[in-house]
Amino acid sequence: MLSRRNGLSNILRRCYAAGSAQKAPKETPASNVDELRLTFASPTEVFFNDTVVKQVDVSTLSGSVGILPRHVPVIGMLKPGVVRITDKDDKSIKYFASSGSVSMNPDGSCQILAEEVIQLEDIDLAKAEEELRSAQRRASEPLEGEAQAAVHVEIETYEALVKAAHDSNK
Repeated sequence: MLSRRNGLSNILRRCYAAGSAQKAPKETPASNVDELRLTFASPTEVFFNDTVVKQVDVSTLSGSVGILPRHVPVIGMLKPGVVRITDKDDKSIKYFASSGSVSMNPDGSCQILAEEVIQLEDIDLAKAEEELRSAQRRASEPLEGEAQAAVHVEIETYEALVKAAHDSNK
């Protein structure tokens, strides 16, 4: 008599064998892995769409990452900070991203999906500092649970935004 565990194990083995027999052969990507192809977008705008660039620098929860062609595959969560893109002509373009994700793929493509994005040159520093002070005032009020967490995320984002704006003015 088969135990329930052995029966399940046999079912899974048979399903795996059947599934693997139907897999299509892997296709060779038609891309050039010696190029870094960037797609960078927010929900409202596409900044780069499969564009060849020289380098991408991002701030992630694990630290700063510089991505060049042939970079090892990586996935990361963006933290509030600067996304710097160096194009084919060595021109550096800087954006501020509030949060999001970055992925570098074996085919040479890199995707950055950000929740909110603004070019550094478009940041209104006075307004950002005002919003930071407002968030800091709200944090000093008695808050609980999600409201407290939300205001701390807001403070972290505005602090990074103010720092990025200050650094870009230097």
